Amino acid sequence: CIFAFSLVGVHARLEGLPAGDNMPGAVALAFGTLPYLLMTVVMIMAAGSTLDSTFASVAKSIGQEVPMLVGQKPGPRAMVIGMWTMIIFALLGNIPMIAGTDILKATTISGTMVMGLAPVFLLAPLVKYSPWSFHLAFWPGVLLGVLLATGAIPKSWAIGDGKYALLLGVNFYGLAICIAGFLIPVAWQQLHGRR
Repeated sequence: CIFAFSLVGVHARLEGLPAGDNMPGAVALAFGTLPYLLMTVVMIMAAGSTLDSTFASVAKSIGQEVPMLVGQKPGPRAMVIGMWTMIIFALLGNIPMIAGTDILKATTISGTMVMGLAPVFLLAPLVKYSPWSFHLAFWPGVLLGVLLATGAIPKSWAIGDGKYALLLGVNFYGLAICIAGFLIPVAWQQLHGRR
């Protein structure tokens, strides 16, 4: 899905469409009004489903699971606490957008932070049981995402010279680091198992 979505930019470049902040919208509009309308509906549905699952999980975490972590049963107000949590997260989550940040920047940083999950899901059949494989794959991705967000990644990591060259480099090299982190415990298991 992400690969297919990236082809939107490729198509825009091939067609000579002007670069802008809403490239998917510009490409869909170039095909006509109906494709633009369909693309808008798809994007709204995707955003809605993402928000729904995000709000539901944060509400359950705060209203139900946090009390259980401290050894208490969730009380009858767990649902009310969950609803207020959703409202607070909705308001706080929009502050960066009101401040004028780049929408794509928020999604790319979060995508970078979870890149360590790719080897966890794709290479899981190689591992019997290895918490280290998860940790050595997941946490480097989170760290690289934080470093990218704070501007601490050196420019030497950039691949190419475009606006997103550093992002591409961080994701390319970061994914290699995450895959290596996942496979090191697997290799250790195989070497240790042969002795």
